Amino acid sequence: METNNQFRTPFRPEGFDFAGQDALQGVRCLDCGERFFPLRSVCLACSGNHLETIRVSTRGKIYSYTVIHRAPAAFQTPYGCGWVLTDDGIKIWAMFKAAIEKLRVGLPMEMTFDKLADRTIYYFKPTE
Repeated sequence: METNNQFRTPFRPEGFDFAGQDALQGVRCLDCGERFFPLRSVCLACSGNHLETIRVSTRGKIYSYTVIHRAPAAFQTPYGCGWVLTDDGIKIWAMFKAAIEKLRVGLPMEMTFDKLADRTIYYFKPTE
């Protein structure tokens, strides 16, 4: 008996190229309505594969966070990172461009893009 162990990759590679973008792309499941970031091929809620690409809101609030004190050489410590709940209900893990003493759950944030080494990455920064 032959077994086929191939499976679909859950993420879509184009979902990690942020160069030239002003917002992130996510997906909305056409079967159950759930929304996700990053781009994926399968819905986490219902396992459906009827997904449409959507633009993710660039605004949200800190849902939870932590402060990093030890990091690879490319990063200046300490810095904050955590989950942002966007205005359209998608949770995104991100680094924060903010003084760590300003960080708090519920702090309004806005997405921004910047270069890190040879890549474009996204951050969130406070709006207040």
